[in-house]
Amino acid sequence: MIRTAVEVLRQIVRAQRRLVLHISYRGHAAWGRGFVVGPRPHVAPGTSFAAGSRVHIGSDFVNHCNTVIGNDVMISSEVAFIGNDHPFDDSMLTLVDFEPKRPSRVTLMGDNLIGFRAIIRGPVTIGKGAIIGAGSLVTSDIPKMNEASKVRVLVAYPFMHHYRYGVFSALDTDDRLDVTFASATKGRNGVASIPPESFKRHVATKTTYFRRFSYQTKILGLALSSRFDTLVFLGDVWSFSTWLGALAGRITRKDVIFWTIGWHRPEKGILKRLRLLFYGIASELLLYGNVGKKIGAAMGYTPGRMTVIYNSHVSSHQETATSDGSVEGQLRDASCAVGAVVRLNPTKRIDLLIEAVGLLKEQGRDVQVILAGEGPELLRLQQLAEATGVRVVFLGAVYAESDLKIVYSHLRATVIPAAAGLSVIQSLSHGVPVITDDDDYGQMPEAEAIQPGVTGSRYPRGDVAALAAAIERWLPSRDDSALAEAARLEVKTRWSASSQARAISARILARRRSR
Repeated sequence: MIRTAVEVLRQIVRAQRRLVLHISYRGHAAWGRGFVVGPRPHVAPGTSFAAGSRVHIGSDFVNHCNTVIGNDVMISSEVAFIGNDHPFDDSMLTLVDFEPKRPSRVTLMGDNLIGFRAIIRGPVTIGKGAIIGAGSLVTSDIPKMNEASKVRVLVAYPFMHHYRYGVFSALDTDDRLDVTFASATKGRNGVASIPPESFKRHVATKTTYFRRFSYQTKILGLALSSRFDTLVFLGDVWSFSTWLGALAGRITRKDVIFWTIGWHRPEKGILKRLRLLFYGIASELLLYGNVGKKIGAAMGYTPGRMTVIYNSHVSSHQETATSDGSVEGQLRDASCAVGAVVRLNPTKRIDLLIEAVGLLKEQGRDVQVILAGEGPELLRLQQLAEATGVRVVFLGAVYAESDLKIVYSHLRATVIPAAAGLSVIQSLSHGVPVITDDDDYGQMPEAEAIQPGVTGSRYPRGDVAALAAAIERWLPSRDDSALAEAARLEVKTRWSASSQARAISARILARRRSR
């Protein structure tokens, strides 16, 4: 409730600022969706302003020009667009006597970052993808980022997890980056790998595992190579090759970025010092959620070296999988159902879902469970369903997008009692609310996407009765349009492959431009 009220207040303030800006330009202003302007903008009379979508302008913006801004632009605080509007061609006149020239034009082609207190003197065009550093003075055109200025990036993963397909593909097609992926070609623990031919450049490695430890071949050589400007590693503290590769990258003056979940919970002793030492090698951490960043700061890691990029779920299987029609047949008689599309691991505590539905059954509620997924818990969950008399449809793994739509169309809510993970994002993208527990230290970062009462619920960890009550609140038929819109907006804004790739690219580019 408080979060919703704060968001409403924020939107009111932003709308008020946009109105003031529109009045300042006397109607000669227009902008697209997601336009945000900070407080105290200063606008010269007689100028015009046009901006695309997802344009954010900081406080104390000064504009003395006719300005055109493309999509996806961030302008920091105290930036000035000035007009070059004073003529100096008559030595018989003082500067005060000159008639000012007409306002000049400043054009930002899109996907730009303008740093703090930068000054742009028109007429000037700043090309697509160009970044202007803090305190810069720009007096001539800046070309778009071209092939020669691409940042050469190595992305090293033990294997290319199929659910990373969306964000990996977005990075691979970013025309500001020259990305090479390095990974094993086979998946692990039932998690499939993206085929290496899906990417423009891929180096096949071999990853060897011993309990929680791992080592990936070729990483040290790639890290030492002059082929790359930036190294992006999965930030696994138990990977010997990442330790060596990251150290090699720093020694050879490359940017080293760890893409990681970060901290699940506060740590003590040797583990705390080991993780801080490991993360200390990186130039920056890219984290999946705000809880991890908050814990990291409490552990002593510098907040300015952590950026939250959130997470996303687009599977390579969705691109190739086809439906055999069996899912629709198995769900033909399903009516009031809850469930999940999730790997059946012990950490998910799907047993609590079956117990909670069993409790609802004892209270006279006719609810069934739909589970799409495989995993080591399958047999135990089948036995539990039989023992409790709860109707459970076990569909096995479901990947085809048409089948996923059928599954989610039958669910009143996705219920993953613990460690919900990327299934949260997939469910919300289909407009279905999510229920999971409130244990931030035991949860996955994606639980942050749940807005209680709006896009789902959080219940006290391990409390079956509370879980049953949370499920019951989402069972009645309702108008789902508002829920679906709120859920999809949350995913689009912070948890989509495109938004995550933009955040990663922005940090890679900002680090290179600051050198």
